[in-house]
Amino acid sequence: MNDNARRVNSIIIKNLPTNYDEGQLEELFSKFGRIVSSKVLPTNPNFDGGCGFVNFAEQESCTKAVETMNNFSIDRFTLRVNHSSVK
Repeated sequence: MNDNARRVNSIIIKNLPTNYDEGQLEELFSKFGRIVSSKVLPTNPNFDGGCGFVNFAEQESCTKAVETMNNFSIDRFTLRVNHSSVK
């Protein structure tokens, strides 16, 4: 997969519940399409929410996920979902 395709198909999820792992992240976002990979970053004690990334196989899946899940609430966490660049 080339870098341009990865940039287009990647999203960043901020303010995740701090107990979320890759399995839960994939379960939450798999309804939008096939997930190529996911990553939850270690929780920073200075912030309330966690952060993660999801890479989709298709650009359309990425766009639907951003449109649907941005500002979606889980427990007391309101997700911030945006397109991301993979470096």
